[in-house]
Amino acid sequence: MHRSLVTLVISALLGIGCSAAHEPRDVATGIYDLRVRGEVDACSPSRATGEMGLVGIVSGSGVVNVGVPDVTSLAMSRVSLAATAGFHSEAITAIEGCDGASVRRAWTLLETTSSGFGLAMTEEWTGLAGCDAARDRMPAAPESDCRAERVLDYSLMETCEAPCAVRVSAGVVGCSCE
Repeated sequence: MHRSLVTLVISALLGIGCSAAHEPRDVATGIYDLRVRGEVDACSPSRATGEMGLVGIVSGSGVVNVGVPDVTSLAMSRVSLAATAGFHSEAITAIEGCDGASVRRAWTLLETTSSGFGLAMTEEWTGLAGCDAARDRMPAAPESDCRAERVLDYSLMETCEAPCAVRVSAGVVGCSCE
């Protein structure tokens, strides 16, 4: 019984240590340079990797709001990662014109440092067999069902401390201190 109590206490402490490593305060609100690394990619065509440009990140009140590549629009979209959900989020998007086809995306906050952070991103495409409409509407859509795992590396370029805020104007990301 004593051994079970020790195991429980150690498990609790490890859990605290893990969540403390991903506190939103470790991710600064600011402008980040985004680079995408491919880990596993069974899709054809392959998922985009490399330099993606500057993105704005907003962090506070237990939530990190992150700019991520959006495969359904060839642009950037926003994902909110909350401490209460373990800094993890998922979304399923139906593929218009393809009954039963969808793409499931998941994001999980990885390591954080004073100079940036990592985000694991998984995509699972299903129901694409015989559906040319997927590629007509989304040129980046794969030719068949597949799974890809990538790591999004965010390098801090500029901190936007209050009263400044992240702003996007005409596609340009910056800090505004109005």
